[in-house]
Order: sequence, then structure tokens, then C-alpha cells
Amino acid sequence: MMYETIPILQFPLPNGGSVAVLVESIGGATTNTKNPEYTDVYIDTWAEGGITLAVNLDTFTSAWSTALLTPLEDYMEIEVELDTDSNVH
Repeated sequence: MMYETIPILQFPLPNGGSVAVLVESIGGATTNTKNPEYTDVYIDTWAEGGITLAVNLDTFTSAWSTALLTPLEDYMEIEVELDTDSNVH
């Protein structure tokens, strides 16, 4: 049986606000070189040069892989909590 998965994820940006990204368009992610608590994400359709998120790589990877692998009908039972730190602005 084919399941639908969550098509977008929302993450905070370092200077405020947030971004929503299409899960399947994410090409990869790396730890930000200037701030290891941030993640640079490369999105095929509109941020090929990368966009910096105010979450660490482990948090991003957990949310991304959960969205890719979890059937939509099961997703409501899973909570992915962003690990926010008061020192991260």
C-alpha cells in the first residue's frame, strides 16, 4: 500500500521568522561553518546555494527523515520537538 508523507517542514530562521520547505526538494544539509548550532540546507527548487536554519543538524535530520519515512496517517502521533537554546538568536 502506498502512503502519502508530510510534504513540507517548517523551521526557524536565525534572524527571526521561519521557512517552510518541500521535504522532497531537500538535496542535503551541513552544519553551518560559522555557528555549529545552525544547519545549512540545500533545496533543489529555490535555495540551491543553501539557506541557514536556526536548528542543529541532528534536529534537522531527525525532522527530515521522519517526514520522509512516516506515513501521513501515522504522523499525527509523532512529535518532533525543535531543540531550541536561549543562546541561539
